[in-house]
Amino acid sequence: MTHSEKPAVDVLACDAFSWELDALAKEINENAALPYRVNCIYLTQKLHVDFNRLGGEVAAALGKLRGRKVALLYGSLCHPDFSFLPAGGVHRLKEINCMHAISGESTASQPRAFFLTPSQLAKWRENFSFDRKSPAEKRDFKERFRKYCDSAVFWDTGAGAADEKELALFAEATGLTVQKRKIGLSPFRKTLLALLEAVWRGDPL
Repeated sequence: MTHSEKPAVDVLACDAFSWELDALAKEINENAALPYRVNCIYLTQKLHVDFNRLGGEVAAALGKLRGRKVALLYGSLCHPDFSFLPAGGVHRLKEINCMHAISGESTASQPRAFFLTPSQLAKWRENFSFDRKSPAEKRDFKERFRKYCDSAVFWDTGAGAADEKELALFAEATGLTVQKRKIGLSPFRKTLLALLEAVWRGDPL
């Protein structure tokens, strides 16, 4: 059976996962031993600032995938109420958020740390509309970050090179010291494959 002939598992995900998920999707789709392929569908990280819009966009996307095998890559704390999910539910992450899924480590014990992956680092200025801020707004941006965060942690997943210039700019803009930790893709690979297998088998939710 060729790749194009394999049935698909649709992965509906926040684009916070994009670089890591794209790398693993390529691995999965080139693995002849697997009976399925994955098709990645992304929603923007910006939805997290408005829970009503986030719920609406996820529900609408799931509606278009009705009747298909779907893995939902949103954690238990990504939305305060997942009752908008379709009747019968949908297989989704057991982890609390994208950082927990990607690193295999819960971030709940570090509530004052701000976490970044390579894909998030590449989009942080866009996500925060940073380049459009006035000097006064940039000062307020830094003050708010320093009020709620003590440090930033960059997860080096290996899915993309760490952009040192962007890391330095993020540190300057937020006033946070950035710690770098190399984690690779193994934790996320394990989480993703377990979820895909559950979807493929139709395990009880």
